[in-house]
Amino acid sequence: MTTASFLAYGLLVDKDPQIALLTLAVGSPLGVLSQVLMQVPALLRHGVRLRLRIDLHDPCLRETVSIGARGSGVYFNAIDVLSAYDLTLDDITPVYQSFADSADSLKDDKIDAAFIVAGAPTTAITDLSTTKTAYLVSMDDEHVEKLIEASPYYAKAIIPADVYGLESDTTTVSVGAVVLASNYIGEDAIYGFTKSLFDGASDNAEAHAKYSELSLEEASSVKGVPYHPGAAKYYEEQGITVEAAELA
Repeated sequence: MTTASFLAYGLLVDKDPQIALLTLAVGSPLGVLSQVLMQVPALLRHGVRLRLRIDLHDPCLRETVSIGARGSGVYFNAIDVLSAYDLTLDDITPVYQSFADSADSLKDDKIDAAFIVAGAPTTAITDLSTTKTAYLVSMDDEHVEKLIEASPYYAKAIIPADVYGLESDTTTVSVGAVVLASNYIGEDAIYGFTKSLFDGASDNAEAHAKYSELSLEEASSVKGVPYHPGAAKYYEEQGITVEAAELA
């Protein structure tokens, strides 16, 4: 009976993992314990959600993780975060997908996790959380500090539980986004864009939560890259002087 249940499990697991486990349970209670422990990586890929404390250094547990498109900002953010935990791509099974493709792969149980770098709330995660049991992974303070020490352009951030309807807040890191403009674009166009962005922030706060976080001080604090003359003009009107580039 036990041998038959194992054979049935092998035939059923790809089509219906829950029925496969039930087959093992009927055949041999002891066999269930052995197979569940040995099949955890496979079960995770077939939609069985286990919230276990997993040692990612265990070579038997190579989680399939989307780390963004090759060479993208998400890709390099993922490398940084993994490095903070003394992990490399050799410790996971990486796949290279966009936000939307990562969300679809999570829905279809093709991957176990994904790095998402976007202002919260972001549609890809909102849609996922309404159709699938999903949760965000918090970073602990020790590794947040280690990451910021190695890469100071990160900052500690908290995603409130109600943003995605989760049970608790999520500790993570944020990275600033910079808008770049060609010097071939006229001063008036960039001035109008900058003015509209900041002057209209209070009216657009309901459109996206990130509008309420816009800060003139932070926006004018970027070093190393000069500001477009149109943006510099707007900041000058607000009493802020920045280094301005010359138009082409």
